[in-house]
Amino acid sequence: MSDKTSVRTSGMSTSGLLGVVFVTLKLCGVIHWSWWWVTAPFWVGPAVLLAIGILCGAGFWALCGIEVAIKLLRRRKALAAREALLARRGTK
Repeated sequence: MSDKTSVRTSGMSTSGLLGVVFVTLKLCGVIHWSWWWVTAPFWVGPAVLLAIGILCGAGFWALCGIEVAIKLLRRRKALAAREALLARRGTK
């Protein structure tokens, strides 16, 4: 016999439940927060993930850009050295 077990979860996350509670309290007049803070449990998680993604993307882009810049500088340095050698020989 196989001992495979499957776990099925359904329902709301903690932040989703907290968001529903905050919206209910706001609509009932119990809390007098800004709607930005009332809906924060719904959008803070995705906003943090987006910010992390942007930072990782910017870091990756910066590292790739640095590699390209280093290659370009090495190529320019090699060309300058070649031109200096040719100038010393008197030919171009």
